[in-house]
Amino acid sequence: MPAETESPRQALVSARQRASQFPLRPYTFTEFLEKYPATTAVIDLAKRECVRNFLRASDWRVVFYGPTAAVFVQKSVSLPETASRFAPEPFASLRNGVTALRVFEFAAAVGDDATVWRVLRQLETRLRWQVDAVDLRAAVAYREAYQALHAANYAAARDLFNQALRDKTIGDRDGLILLFLDRMDAAVAQNKASDVEIYRPALEKLAARMEP
Repeated sequence: MPAETESPRQALVSARQRASQFPLRPYTFTEFLEKYPATTAVIDLAKRECVRNFLRASDWRVVFYGPTAAVFVQKSVSLPETASRFAPEPFASLRNGVTALRVFEFAAAVGDDATVWRVLRQLETRLRWQVDAVDLRAAVAYREAYQALHAANYAAARDLFNQALRDKTIGDRDGLILLFLDRMDAAVAQNKASDVEIYRPALEKLAARMEP
């Protein structure tokens, strides 16, 4: 006898049952690049993990970003010397608090100093009612961390950086600052005054590049 024909509903149930036996595995970043080969990538800032992977990739660089997405290009691609990564105009008057927070985090990660403070001022004023209080506090802590760093209050700076950057994409400069602050803290705990002085000039130089 011929097999009984499945109804559409039965076919859907059968398909789901078969699929459940072979669950989808998330792509690694390398697999993602192999599946979608390209020399240019436009990544939504909301895709935090994907953004983090591109920022960490040694053979990719960010060449531009706006309120909602960033453009990454492989370093093997030559660009005009006049090509600018950052344009301040798109961030002069953001309208959405969540978007502003994403821009703030990305700007901090790529070292776009002017945009970091420009967006933070908006988050503290007209956009403050659109964002979670915890997220706003972390953003404010980022500025306070640099203020403490400028004041050579290294213990406070370390605590504030950890508060501000928890679960965030950490850029090269902030990562280096945290590393030096951790080592300085360990040196203080071990009463190694000479080691403390090793990191002080480096921290002063890093702080000077990010005037709050």
